Amino acid sequence: MKKYIIITYDIHPVGGTQAYTAGKARYLEKCGWNVIVLFAGNNNEKCDIAYLNKFLFGGNMGLGLLPYDLQEKVCDYIVDGILTDIGIEGKEDLNIIESHYDVAAFWGELLAEKLKCKHYIFCCNEYYRNKNGYKTYYKENLDFFYFKYCRNELIASREATKRLFKGYKGVIDRLIEYPEFIVEQDPVQDVLFENVDLLPRSKWNICIISRMDKPFVRKALLGVKNFARLHPSYDINLIFIGDENPIREYINDIFYGADNVKIIFWGVLVPIPRIIFKKIDVIIAVAQTARLISYEGVCVITANVLTTKASGVLGYDTQDSWYGSEVKGKTYENFLEDVLISDKYNNKSFNMPEHRPAEHYYEKQWDYLNYSSLKEEYYTERLKKYRHKNWMAIFPFWRVNPNEKVIIYGAGKIGDDYISQIEASSYCELVAVIDGRHEDFDMTVLSPDIGLKDKEFNTVIIAVKSNDCAEQMIARVKELTVGKKIIHDIKICST
Repeated sequence: MKKYIIITYDIHPVGGTQAYTAGKARYLEKCGWNVIVLFAGNNNEKCDIAYLNKFLFGGNMGLGLLPYDLQEKVCDYIVDGILTDIGIEGKEDLNIIESHYDVAAFWGELLAEKLKCKHYIFCCNEYYRNKNGYKTYYKENLDFFYFKYCRNELIASREATKRLFKGYKGVIDRLIEYPEFIVEQDPVQDVLFENVDLLPRSKWNICIISRMDKPFVRKALLGVKNFARLHPSYDINLIFIGDENPIREYINDIFYGADNVKIIFWGVLVPIPRIIFKKIDVIIAVAQTARLISYEGVCVITANVLTTKASGVLGYDTQDSWYGSEVKGKTYENFLEDVLISDKYNNKSFNMPEHRPAEHYYEKQWDYLNYSSLKEEYYTERLKKYRHKNWMAIFPFWRVNPNEKVIIYGAGKIGDDYISQIEASSYCELVAVIDGRHEDFDMTVLSPDIGLKDKEFNTVIIAVKSNDCAEQMIARVKELTVGKKIIHDIKICST
């Protein structure tokens, strides 16, 4: 029987990717596929999305590890164990693998080579570089993702493609135009929900719908608090839909003393009852959730998931619920004023793409997947190659003043170590990373000519071990600058 393998995030919580996985799996099963969902996690607890409970057998903690941090025999052991557990014997089955994020894609490629089957990467990330405490592995593996891109086996929105590659090899858009495929089943359905009739009487009902550990939530809470302070004579119900446990204490602290705000936790709602939108005055949400609930007739304030700043009311100010540009000088409380006080959007036309069932997009994807390369080829040699470092270059804190503006010259392993330590410590300000072979990296790495001439900085830190290379780099700095401090002080710490 033909098998469709999805390698994804932990399926226990509710989120956009989990909802997409559930909807896609249901569709595929209706089409006659045997669906297997693999994820890094345990297989004990129940899932928030009930349909995913049938796939709990696919939990494997090994899928959370980087294959190139393991010895090759350990990689093979994990891959062989997965295939045994899910009962796949080899190429006689018609298999397709779909992965959803960087580490899942690495394992997907290893499994695909073993099964000699197709592997497509459906990019479900919000972040493609380290951001807001979220660690990614795209930057150091751009060669792999470029390989999949050239084979038309990397499915991403135009914006996601741009953010993933950041100019690497000149990539700024998809090879072919196709509609959005990563669409979750409509989270809003006509189901009963008695709690909606128990809402305390208030002037406004403001609702935040999200996983509460998402970074934008904290900034949105401050916006609601500021709005409430501006209108102390009006009672406000602030309703949370999602798992509030990660920040419940923070929520209570933020609104301590805000006597006109009543905090109400409705928890995880799968599906979201359509009836609640008759009582909600405004919603704050991002990503797929924001887009899908915007069709319910309630104003949805959305945000840029990277900056966490409000980007406007969806369908009026913006159509982008992921990376929309914030309106200069406007905050969450400003948009709450526009919706609740000024009634700014009452006579405006709602403008969003036509809302179609998720199955429409799932069906369309087959046409576009046929554009992928027919050649049986996999990018596994480097993914399996043991890359774990047994050393770490220590950033020369003893030679750099606090808050000093520095440029790192050298984007290799030592440079990466320096960058990590600067980001973790905020000891000084990293102005730029430069390298004579800048074209081998993404567009965040500049050429020495551009970085040294165009940036304001105090110090250049040479990030190579070789004294010969360092001398050439120092000479280049002296050629392009005057009076800048240059540091070459490599200290290696065994780990």
